[in-house]
Parts: sequence; structure tokens; C-alpha cells
Amino acid sequence: MKQIIVLFVAFVVAVAVALGEESVPELVDSANLATCNACPLNCEANVACPAVNPSKPVFLAHSDCTRYYVCETGRACEMSCPPGLHFNTRVSVCDYPHRACCDATIECVPDTCIPGVTCPPTN
Repeated sequence: MKQIIVLFVAFVVAVAVALGEESVPELVDSANLATCNACPLNCEANVACPAVNPSKPVFLAHSDCTRYYVCETGRACEMSCPPGLHFNTRVSVCDYPHRACCDATIECVPDTCIPGVTCPPTN
């Protein structure tokens, strides 16, 4: 991914030089490029996100139940749940609205676990 971003930036610089542009806009925060694994463009600095990515991703709630944030090198990147699902902050996954308990207009009926995700294996 980093190589693709670097190649893209190099391409933009080459095109700008060929067109005679005097300056090239900052497309990628070069200070974070070395530490950023996947830097979507919809990320903003957020103090709730650790500066260094932990081994387990950090997720944050969004005011819109169908969206959430995933932390990436000190920034919160907005993500969307698949259609019909809401973000469940208890287990950090997109879930059925009645189990996510995010929307006050939908009766909250949380399960104790999500099969295949938070339930213990059934052998």
C-alpha cells in the first residue's frame, strides 16, 4: 500500500512539473507515511486514538449508528457498516440494530454473544 501511495505521489509531481505547476499540493502527510499502514483520506486527528497502532485495532463510536471510526496512527478514520447494520460498541462489530442498541427508536434486545464472533466455539 505504501508503495502505491509513493508511486501515486511521484506521478502527481511528475505531471505537475510537466504542466509547469509551481507547487504541488500536499496529498499525503509525509511525516506519517512511514508509520501509516492504511491511510484513508477520511481520517482526522483524534486524541482518543493512540499515536502508535496497537496489535488490536481501536474502534470509536460515531453519532450515526451506521458508521464508526477505526484508529490509525493517531487519527480516526470514518467507516460505514454494511446496509441494514449498526455499529455495536460493546463488541466493536457491525450488528443487527436491535443487538447494537445504538438507535433509541429501536427496541434493544442484546444477545449475550454473537455466533462465530464473540461466542465460545461449539465443538
